[in-house]
Amino acid sequence: MNDFLGIAAAWLLFPALAFFPGYLLAHTLNLWQFRTRTFAFQIAASVPLSLSTGPILTFFCWKFAWPVYTLITAASLCLFKPKLDNTTRTAGLIALAWSLFAALWLMDWQFPTRTYFPIYALDYSTRSAMVHSLAAFGLPAQTPFFAPGHPVALHYHFLWLLQCALIHAVAPSFITTRLAFIAGATWCGIGLMCIAALAMRILMNRRSWIVIALLSVTGLDIIPALLILAANRLHLIHMLPPSAEWWNEQVDGWIYTALWEPHYICALIACITGLLLLWQSRRPVCILIAALCFATAVGSGSFVALVFAAFLAVWLILDFQPPLAVTGILTVLFSLPYLSTLRSPAQNIGSDTLLRFTIRHFSPIPLPPIANLLALPLNYFLELGFFAACVWVGYRRKLAKHERMLLLMAFTSMLICTFVKSGATPNNDLGWRGFLVAQFALLILSANYLEQVRPSRFLMALLVLGLLGTTDDLLLTRFFPILSDANQVPKLNWLSLDNKLGERTQASREAYDWLHQHSKETTIIAQNPNVETADIFYALYADRNTIAADKSCTIGFGGSASECIAAKANLTTLERACQAFPVTFYILKDTDPAWNTWTKKPAFANKFVRIYSCR
Repeated sequence: MNDFLGIAAAWLLFPALAFFPGYLLAHTLNLWQFRTRTFAFQIAASVPLSLSTGPILTFFCWKFAWPVYTLITAASLCLFKPKLDNTTRTAGLIALAWSLFAALWLMDWQFPTRTYFPIYALDYSTRSAMVHSLAAFGLPAQTPFFAPGHPVALHYHFLWLLQCALIHAVAPSFITTRLAFIAGATWCGIGLMCIAALAMRILMNRRSWIVIALLSVTGLDIIPALLILAANRLHLIHMLPPSAEWWNEQVDGWIYTALWEPHYICALIACITGLLLLWQSRRPVCILIAALCFATAVGSGSFVALVFAAFLAVWLILDFQPPLAVTGILTVLFSLPYLSTLRSPAQNIGSDTLLRFTIRHFSPIPLPPIANLLALPLNYFLELGFFAACVWVGYRRKLAKHERMLLLMAFTSMLICTFVKSGATPNNDLGWRGFLVAQFALLILSANYLEQVRPSRFLMALLVLGLLGTTDDLLLTRFFPILSDANQVPKLNWLSLDNKLGERTQASREAYDWLHQHSKETTIIAQNPNVETADIFYALYADRNTIAADKSCTIGFGGSASECIAAKANLTTLERACQAFPVTFYILKDTDPAWNTWTKKPAFANKFVRIYSCR
């Protein structure tokens, strides 16, 4: 219940960042003829515009962010004139239903002796730790995973996380960083629905509920997911991915991405908002705001911004427009302050090459490049399903200008994400997240086609399979940890190799709640990073920076390998850690080899966690 109340409080604070700034901006400058539009249109425009300009605004006025947003909210309320018609009521109910669902699906489920988080916690732990570091230490951003006696710069696209940090800072003990991030994810989902409806209205001149409904549809991932499940049950393989999207190189569904990677959704919203501003007007003020939107995209989801920039470059070459060129120059200027924080090189845990040429993998098993190349049509049919078929059937004719633009957007994104991959980390974030640009173009084109014709039985079958794929993925990502404790799925190292995940999670929450009550936000803690089992509980619940989070000190987000090696040598015992670093508390867990050898008296202890004080 505490989780739900914290998320609700954060959700109610978010309009100051995610609605009123866009409303004031659009009303003052009359963007998209805002003042004469319906109230439903004003809502659909205000949320994306806020999400697109807010993060870069927060970065520029960080120390005075809340006073600025308070003034913006007060000014917006003076202009705010809600008109509740049927369309507005329906939109409000959809937004509320989505927010309740997302909150319940993302929060911890607590039972008398066990607590279970969803699989999304794998990435939420990383983002939550960053949000805390931003809230506690401010800018320039510091990595929370490596503090070898001095601050280490954070190498990540953190602009969206600044918004969550502002919400967390209002009531740190009640709205933890995890809860603030969950509330932010719900608002990014609302923003996605709004930008889809806005794009339909501006590009296609249609009011459409279909485009929002299609956000619940994914590709044909249900087919390989069921095949993998059957093979696992027959003991032909011992592999069951904790998400239906993980059967090969991901092309993720909209709900999956909104719940799992909301900062990339924020980047996509910023890109599309900037595009819609430029599409309808070439006024200098629209160029300026579009550049701010693109700068937010650069700092919130760099791979989405990179692919979108490539599309804009191709568009500029094919149809030279001076306003678009000016927007690009201004985007670079607005992005430089953020980019300057990344000037020192990060020590990547993958390749030293930022981008590498590749051919998109078709299956979870290694295949020769020629096989992957030949399998691309089947691969993309399975990944895109209904959307690929809908566009293929509906647009084999003479195209209007906006349709050509959307197809160019899709083609550019698919080309890059098929033959180029990111090399900075083991994950192909460019191929996975940059594909959102193509998916959005296909979404709008598909919704426009369905508005004009009745879909064939074949398209309806693909639509149903897409809905089943989304349902399967939602169930799997939520219940996989529970199934793991029940020995119904293969064990994952970062979850638990025994059947005590639920107990261990509850004990970790209890221990870190004690830590919150007995330490400051800026307290530095330590633990032994030289352990085999991945420690997700620290980043998910601690809300404190640490000397070294894991064996690599997570230096992919900032730091150097040489400093990491030196730091780890002093973290194997409490005495050495307290002498070598400005540490207040040392955390020992039952997965640490030292668990049964230490006889010191802890300041806090339960069955799975002990907290020792350095003082």
